[in-house]
Amino acid sequence: MPESLIALTPGSGAKNARTFSRSILSNTVEEQAFFLAEPNMAAYEFDSAAISAATAASHMLQIMAGGSLNLYIRWIAIWQLGLATAAAIDEIDIFRLTTAGTGGGGVVAAPIDTSDAAAGAAGMTLPTVKGTEGVLVHRFSIQWTQTIAAQSGGRESSLIGFVDFEKLRGKALRVPLGATNGIAVKNVTARAAATAFVIAAIGEAPF
Repeated sequence: MPESLIALTPGSGAKNARTFSRSILSNTVEEQAFFLAEPNMAAYEFDSAAISAATAASHMLQIMAGGSLNLYIRWIAIWQLGLATAAAIDEIDIFRLTTAGTGGGGVVAAPIDTSDAAAGAAGMTLPTVKGTEGVLVHRFSIQWTQTIAAQSGGRESSLIGFVDFEKLRGKALRVPLGATNGIAVKNVTARAAATAFVIAAIGEAPF
């Protein structure tokens, strides 16, 4: 398809725009500079303490929406901390929750920008009474390490799982506002001695 152009006529009180002049089809055109703005959605990160994977079908991390803003899950990462008794590949499921679990360890969302208000979303690790699982949103596998190599593979060597819901300009995983709406990161198989950090980046917005 050949290149073309559109003529724009500024209104009264026009301001100067930053441009770069070039010739296309023997016409002088102005290419306007364009800069991505910082996202305006409030952003937070849930950083868990070490979570045991020793119990099958447990909710390693639960995140419930607040009462006034919708919750957006940008990405979830799993970093291994404690070595497993045996190396293995296990399934991890991410479910929507229709009720909140209770009795687990609390996780506070830290704002990425200190000018953002405290997050309405609430996090919990290993609830003793799990929330009600709804729709399965995503499924993936992780590989637990049993021994550490003599030569480290670097920082990423202990990253055993990562889900990016915004990849390729995709939407973040949206959870409607309301304390009974949330998501859970579920380890399907018990893995003795293994522990991990489960970290989630989230946003909150009225839309």
